[in-house]
Amino acid sequence: MTVKLDGSLMTDRNELHDYLKLQLELPEYYGKNLDALYDILTERMIPVKIEFSSFNEAEISLGNYARSLADTLRDAAEDNPFLEIEFI
Repeated sequence: MTVKLDGSLMTDRNELHDYLKLQLELPEYYGKNLDALYDILTERMIPVKIEFSSFNEAEISLGNYARSLADTLRDAAEDNPFLEIEFI
């Protein structure tokens, strides 16, 4: 499964987490924070590749939070062999 994330659609934290929930098909109980995202991504046992485009645009809108998101995605991919992240 390949999931495409578009940083230009990440305009604020709330919209970001709604977007992630939709694109990554996160469960209803998703806590809409980076710790919850990490927990869910590291528990998944199905192959998922995340292609993240327009990261610079997310950084403009979200600032340091975008960098924290990128770190969270990288850390989750490092800890879960079923998860791959690519910034394009």
